[in-house]
Parts: sequence; C-alpha cells; structure tokens
Amino acid sequence: MSQQNKLIPTNRRPARSSNALPGRFNLRSGTRNALPIFFIAKLCCFATSIAAQEIDTPILLEPDLNIVAAIRQGDVDYEGLRIIDSVSTETVVLRLSWGESDQTNAADAGMIEIPPVTRAIRREDLASANRIVATFYYGDPELLPGSTAIQTSTAVLSSLTSGADTPIVFGISPGPPNYMISSRKYYRGTVHLVAKERFPILLDGERTMVPVVHATGTLSVGTQSGEAEFWWLDQPDNPLTLRWKFLGDTVQVVRIDRPEAGKKPRSIFKPDACRAVLHGIYFDTASAVLLPESDAALARVADMLAEHADWSITVEGHTDSIGVDASNQILSEQRASAVRTALIERFNVTPDRLTTKGFGETRPIETNETLEGRARNRRVELTHGCAS
Repeated sequence: MSQQNKLIPTNRRPARSSNALPGRFNLRSGTRNALPIFFIAKLCCFATSIAAQEIDTPILLEPDLNIVAAIRQGDVDYEGLRIIDSVSTETVVLRLSWGESDQTNAADAGMIEIPPVTRAIRREDLASANRIVATFYYGDPELLPGSTAIQTSTAVLSSLTSGADTPIVFGISPGPPNYMISSRKYYRGTVHLVAKERFPILLDGERTMVPVVHATGTLSVGTQSGEAEFWWLDQPDNPLTLRWKFLGDTVQVVRIDRPEAGKKPRSIFKPDACRAVLHGIYFDTASAVLLPESDAALARVADMLAEHADWSITVEGHTDSIGVDASNQILSEQRASAVRTALIERFNVTPDRLTTKGFGETRPIETNETLEGRARNRRVELTHGCAS
C-alpha cells in the first residue's frame, strides 16, 4: 500500500432530503463525522430465510485475509475493510485499506488527509490477553502490548466455554468521536457465556454458518457502565470478534474473503445461473475509486472472459436505501463504470464485451432495515444472458 497520506470524511451523512452525494467508506452509504479506525471484526446472530452452508474449513489468520465490518454509531452507518497484512511467529499485522480518493469527491465530502494505519498484535497476546483495544487512533503506536484488536484471546474463549465468569477490558470510543483527539476509554468487567450458537456470514461469497460463542456482561469506567454483548468465532486458534454491541454502538462482520493464493479460484457464476454478485470488490471513501484489494476479483472476471470467448457481460451497480435516491443512482452507475474501466485498462478485456447499468437502491437483495442487510445491498453484480 502506498505510504502517502489517505483520506477520510469528516462530515455527517446528509439527511434523506439533502442533494449531496452520500460519502462512502468502502461500500457504505453516507458520510460521517471524523472517526477513529475500528479494527474490530464482528458478526451478527440474525434471523434469515436464506439457506446457508456449514463452514468446512477453519478461518485462519493468514496474509490477505479480508474482513469487511459494518458499523453503526448513532445515525451513522459505514464500513471498514480490515486486512491481515503479514503473519510471523511473533506478530500478526493488520492494515486498514484506504486507497486513493478523487480530490473533487473528497472536497465535496469534507475529507482531510491522514496517514495509513497498521496494527501489530503479539502472538502471546493472541494466546492470553484479556484486553481488546477495538478503536485505533492515528498517533497510537503500532504495537500495543497486552491487548488484541479484532479478536479475543484463546484464554478468554476457553474460560467462557468452561462456564466461568471471565474478566475483560474493552477499549473503545463510544458515539461519534474525532480521530484526531483520542477519547478511548477502557471499560472493565466480567462477561459470561449466554450460549453457543450458529449463524450465517458471507464467507468467500457464500452464506455460511459459523459457530460462535455469545457472551454478555456489564462493563464500566468511572460512573459510566452498560451491558455489552459479544459474539466470538468459536475457534480457539482464531476467536475473531464477529459482533459486539455496547452503549448504542454495533459493529458486525458482514463478509470474510479468504486468500486464493495456491487455491483453485472460485467460480463467479453458479451452474446455469445468469447473474452473480461479484465478491471481493472494494471502493474508496466517497467515490467510485476501486481499492487495490479488488484486483483478485477483477482478475477472476478477466480469466472467466478469456475462458468464454463468446461471452459478453453487464456490470451492475447497486446501493442501499440510505441517502438521496438520485445520488444513489449516480453512485451505482459510477461504480459499475469503474469496474468496467479497470477490466479494460488493466486486465485487457475488450471494451465491446462489457456494458454497465446502475440501479441505485431499487433492487435490494435483503432488507434495508438491518446493518447487515444494507451492507449486502451495496454490491456489484455481473449478468450474462439474463432476460432483464
């Protein structure tokens, strides 16, 4: 990733009646106040009528593991992309990808330049730490000994599953903070097991049931306290924080994409299907600028078209329902066009094999009333031979 400064928005999303184009972080809708970077992966236990397969292989902390989290703070709804940058016997290094923003869009969204963000977690802390520093500020050291960031430790998970009340420390900034002034607080208390549960996430583009440990307890600092809930992946060597709720904030993992290096690439279209969601596409803040982490998905499209020389495809952009209808329509068109342009200019796809359409918020695949539903409605789809 480039070491030059990156951009984040500083203003709140416009009201529904506003004419401003909603700012975006990754695939989210709406701009927001200046925010610290959340390195908390989390997942929701939610009711769904969509069939899901069972997890067949563990989710490993390995380079190029991508974790997309949807975040709700007050009336702000946005996303973050967390990437495992490197893994060694001593540390696991996380990165938040920002990419490059169009300067005009950045100015319109009230954005300011900030440096890139990384966080290193010691292996010994992954094994035994009971402190989770879930909010990461610019200016913080890369290494915060004695803490984890996007997961709890093996020891905490083991204690919970044994039925014990388990002490934890949870470092966050509740509400809409300013990333330039650290307002992180460390809430302390004990949590206990509610139940072992199973619920779905999008894993490598497929709705998948994963085992989780659901825990709850009262956490406090000074006179402030509240009931916290956590859903941790029930995998002792990698208990990712898949969802948490505390003091009105919710953070929830909506997608995990595992690296494909050395593995057979996933097919884009299922047999006899004419439509597919293009997973692994990530956009920059407040624009239709593709992040470099999208290259693997774009390469799959190029390889597919090389294999099927007679195919032409339509690239479709879709948004959630937050923001202004007209702005959502424009953004969906811009993002579809960005995918087409990248395939032509960087992956040598013939232009006449690609067309684009934008549908804005008009074709949701899930409800827009939930955090995970909105996140999944923000998507890019490919069609081949569909009637409409």
